[in-house]
Amino acid sequence: NDRLPDRTEELASILEDRAARIKAELAQHFNYTPVQEFLNQFDQLHASHVEALLQGHLVRAHEILNEIHELSFKLQKNEFWARHRHKTPDVKYSLSPEAFQRGHLIEGYVGSEAMEKLVKEKMQARMRAWSQEADEKPLSPHKNASEIYSTIFKIEKLGHSLKICRD
Repeated sequence: NDRLPDRTEELASILEDRAARIKAELAQHFNYTPVQEFLNQFDQLHASHVEALLQGHLVRAHEILNEIHELSFKLQKNEFWARHRHKTPDVKYSLSPEAFQRGHLIEGYVGSEAMEKLVKEKMQARMRAWSQEADEKPLSPHKNASEIYSTIFKIEKLGHSLKICRD
């Protein structure tokens, strides 16, 4: 079973706290985009994400998290172009496709860039180990998602411990 008992509830609680903070603070970062429309979509996706996690549907939870990331991308892009039209309509831009990948919504929901980097490093190390084992047994996507969330739990605890030490 891919369900991570106790830890899943802990992650769901963290995500609930983060979602509440996003709902309370997101609008202060945007002046040219109707943030409430994005918050309404975020509310629905967040509820579905937590439900999928609590039901042990980690692959579904991961897909919903991708949708939240896409929503954050759209919010950042809309704000940039609306600000541009209002403040600098004569300026020409050439932006890379990654220009809007980071944003207040997704950063507030999944955590800091440092946490993401740690998760990525752990996943890369795990993938190297898995590729060495690939001849022995095939891996299911459920195990991959389970490993991702397990790593997130560990990093969240580490980040919390570091914060306590700094205070």
